[in-house]
Amino acid sequence: MKNLIFLFVFFCLSFAATAQNCNPIVSFNQNPDGSYQFYGYTTDSTFLGAPVSWAWSFNPNPTTSTEQSPVVAFNAPGIYQVCLAITTGIGCTGTGCTTLTIAEPPACSASFTSTSADGIVTATSTSSTLDGTISSYFWFGNGLAYGSSNTATIDANGLELA
Repeated sequence: MKNLIFLFVFFCLSFAATAQNCNPIVSFNQNPDGSYQFYGYTTDSTFLGAPVSWAWSFNPNPTTSTEQSPVVAFNAPGIYQVCLAITTGIGCTGTGCTTLTIAEPPACSASFTSTSADGIVTATSTSSTLDGTISSYFWFGNGLAYGSSNTATIDANGLELA
């Protein structure tokens, strides 16, 4: 009779574990290079068991991954469905998805570097455009406009030096 009770309890526990949906949560961070780092986890790994396998899909991107936290670069703007199917050590399975919108890159990016010595500041444009062409520059500050080249040199009084 003891063996029968033990077998029944084991069967019930085993059935409850495999029938349980793990409900993975999908999250991500954007890296400085524009790629995305993805993470997947369960809400209760103590009861459901820690994930032991991961199956990622990034639709419509054909990329898939079985890594725990893959890094993916999306080559085109669009709406991507990111899904993760996990299995835990006790056989719990589940799938979670999130939507990621990749926007068009900006047409231009305005930036500069500067150096300062003896009260003179030199600013040099590091701006860029999608086609690589910059037709004009316009420097301004302190209510004044400075030149139209890719470099502006300004003295301590805010006057442009030629």
